[in-house]
Amino acid sequence: MTRRKKKKETQKPWIIEEAIDEDGYSLFEKSIEELAKKHPDEARLLYQNLAKVFDSLQDHGDVTKLRNGCLGREGNGVWRIAQKNKLETRMYIYFDIDSRRLLLLNAGTKKRQRSDIKDAKKQLKSHQECEKND
Repeated sequence: MTRRKKKKETQKPWIIEEAIDEDGYSLFEKSIEELAKKHPDEARLLYQNLAKVFDSLQDHGDVTKLRNGCLGREGNGVWRIAQKNKLETRMYIYFDIDSRRLLLLNAGTKKRQRSDIKDAKKQLKSHQECEKND
């Protein structure tokens, strides 16, 4: 008698979106463009790390199973993707587990870390309130 392998449950794939507030504003778009103008290599490396995190997320499907040295928690559901090259830069994200979306919140340098985290949390809150009203 042969055993059948259990079929792996197919789940909806994760997607990446920018968090948008009630005015249709994306803090991420503005911040990453600014970063890319001043530090193009660092912005490119951030996107490479985002791709690694996203690929890992697609493979595992579960945020709790992500193991990546560039990924860290900032509190209130906000995570950071970091890179260290000439300049340490960060991208702030949120994993919306229910809708399987990785939301892009903000980006910046280590120097502005404190205000960037605060702005990312504010953008997330505004985005979530906007979605509740839809």
